[in-house]
Amino acid sequence: MTSVSLNFICGKLGLYEARVLDWRRRRGRPNQHNGAQPKETWIEESIRQKIIQFYLEHEEDGYRRCAYMMLDADIAAVCPTTVYNVLKKAGALRTRQSKPSSKGKGFHQPKRVHEQWHSDITYIKIGSKYFYLISFLDGFSRMIVHSELREAMSDLDVNIAFQAALEACPEAAKAQVRVISDNGGQYTGKEFRNMIVAYGLAHTRTSPYYPQSNGKIERWHQTLKIDISEKHLDSKEHAQEIVTAFVKHYNEVRLHSALGYITPKDMAEGRQASIHAERDRKLEQARELRGWSRMPKAMKTDTNTSSQETCPQGCEEAINPTGAQPCGQVDKTARTEAGSLSTGAMSRERSELDVGTGGQTLADTDRKDLQSGPGAV
Repeated sequence: MTSVSLNFICGKLGLYEARVLDWRRRRGRPNQHNGAQPKETWIEESIRQKIIQFYLEHEEDGYRRCAYMMLDADIAAVCPTTVYNVLKKAGALRTRQSKPSSKGKGFHQPKRVHEQWHSDITYIKIGSKYFYLISFLDGFSRMIVHSELREAMSDLDVNIAFQAALEACPEAAKAQVRVISDNGGQYTGKEFRNMIVAYGLAHTRTSPYYPQSNGKIERWHQTLKIDISEKHLDSKEHAQEIVTAFVKHYNEVRLHSALGYITPKDMAEGRQASIHAERDRKLEQARELRGWSRMPKAMKTDTNTSSQETCPQGCEEAINPTGAQPCGQVDKTARTEAGSLSTGAMSRERSELDVGTGGQTLADTDRKDLQSGPGAV
């Protein structure tokens, strides 16, 4: 023992005196910092092994049923929550082998025209009365097959609109188109089912309370309403004329963003590849032309070879070795360079004149000659 107090030593070492006293009491014991303190409700290791073993033998029953089966058989008196925690910690819990939900993933996209038709009903207000627009849209080309205003949205109205759509595209019946709609009574009724069976078609209904699964036709109705919201609709006939005109514009003129900015008609007729290739060709030609116009004149004219280069614009005249350029943009560059040369020549003449006068300007030299003349005072 030393005569130095414990408080002094702890102060020098930066320790608390209580910490040192605790170390003295624990001297010779195993280190158990933050060790788990056993509780009276904890189950023994042997019970854990019995739970795991029993569950592996009755895995098809699930952990809840196993908990009560073990309780009835006097194997382990534990609740289902304890069984779940024991099995999960041991990694023996069976994973649920359920079919993954397809909700939110949409339908398989069609590969050809008239493979899938989307249909839905929306309302349009004309004056103080509401009318109902029944539309049929091709899922592959996004082309509006038929869109008709009706005074009601009963089963008969939907059947009439569907019959008109089939008459407008008779090849759809031969292709056995699949009609996709929501769970409205007009599409689940007996009359619509009989028409589907009569034409040998198929009908698929979307998930309830999930309009995104029929989003193509929903987006068409939104686009139509945005367009006609700025127009004054006098009557049903006037509104039908506006809808028909917009359908024609939508199918044949308006570029659709979901199709790579081509019209639905071009998509339906299979011209999307040629249109995209033509656009790429025009962009590439424009890039070459812009690069040619910025190219220096010395690089455009090759005087060391006898071969002649032509302008990317397609000018019939070729670039000759003397420097004559037939292209309008190249002439503009040549004129700019000629102007630069003229400016440089004038600058050199002025510099030579300054040197000949001893660094004085021409105006200063003339002024001195006048002052030194016969009439100078």
